[in-house]
Amino acid sequence: MTATAFPVYPPMCTLANVFQSVLLRGYEAYREPLVIKFAPTLDRTIPQFSIRFVDGFTKSLVLQCIVAILDHLDSQYTTAVAVSFCPK
Repeated sequence: MTATAFPVYPPMCTLANVFQSVLLRGYEAYREPLVIKFAPTLDRTIPQFSIRFVDGFTKSLVLQCIVAILDHLDSQYTTAVAVSFCPK
């Protein structure tokens, strides 16, 4: 495996497949684990930007995307409810 100067992102078809899988079946940690590694340090701290994915980068992007969508929808719903209760 060779190192690249630029980050390598998953293809869109992989994102679409994983997104659909998570939406239809939910996230199953035993079937689709996120495997990450931490840079070793002597003082047991985790330096910023030192966490790396061994497996599960695409799954983590999909999960973050779903949480962001739900948060956005929740904020839209909260705004709509607040506006509907405002006196005219």
